[in-house]
Amino acid sequence: MVGLTYDELRREDAFSLLGRLFPDQSKANGLLEDAGVRIGAVPPMAPSSPAEYWRTVCREIADGRHPTTLEKLLDAAMGWYPASAELKALRGRGGATSTLRVLCLLASPADTSRIRLEVEHRVLQEIARTSPRLETTVLPATRTRDIVPGLLRAKPDVLHFAGHGTPEGELVFEDDRGFARPVSAQVLAEVLDVVPPLLCVVLNSCYTGAYADVLAGRAEAVTGSTVPLGDRCAIAFTEGFYTGLAGGEEPGLAYRAGLAQMRLSRCDTGKMCFSSGRAV
Repeated sequence: MVGLTYDELRREDAFSLLGRLFPDQSKANGLLEDAGVRIGAVPPMAPSSPAEYWRTVCREIADGRHPTTLEKLLDAAMGWYPASAELKALRGRGGATSTLRVLCLLASPADTSRIRLEVEHRVLQEIARTSPRLETTVLPATRTRDIVPGLLRAKPDVLHFAGHGTPEGELVFEDDRGFARPVSAQVLAEVLDVVPPLLCVVLNSCYTGAYADVLAGRAEAVTGSTVPLGDRCAIAFTEGFYTGLAGGEEPGLAYRAGLAQMRLSRCDTGKMCFSSGRAV
């Protein structure tokens, strides 16, 4: 049986819940001791970000860096708060198969140069069809007013944008007439507050990778290009990256797979970037 996974906790925003229930180092240490984690084996909690602390702890437990499990951590938390319906619901999720939900936003406005988004769409769908791990939702010709409803319906783990980007870090969506409507990386970051923190954001467009750090608080990893990115190279990265995710790899290794596929397609990978708190 598959145990409780880190992705399930992230998807349910369990880190915020643990941050509310165990918001200081003293209570956190008590919970960690009850769960079998040695005090001092994890970084100290920053008073301003208990949710981020618990994200780190859960990530390390899932990676096998501590002699305990996520189930034991939640069992210990329930010992402190036996009446918590939210903890009971989280604990009951153990045994589910972890599927990654991918929301793909495609946009090529009428007043911009044409890009081959239909090919990128097909590549992504072909990979998803052969893998039970990926569940994709694609929004073609994405208008700005489609973004929030799309996020709320899909509740994605991975957000993929394919389209035009500007040197100022804007993602170019469409308005109701099909013309360009740029959205800054900062505005997108604020919009992503409507869903729990994402596993990864893929900015498969020109320039926008230079602004990956703006989205860092809304996703564990953000990837993109800091320079113009042509169709052939964007499609190659999509193929490699999602083949990696479909095979069960973490975003860092999937990113490497994306770069490898780009090199096989004779693309320069020197200006691709990957922003994450974990080593690639």
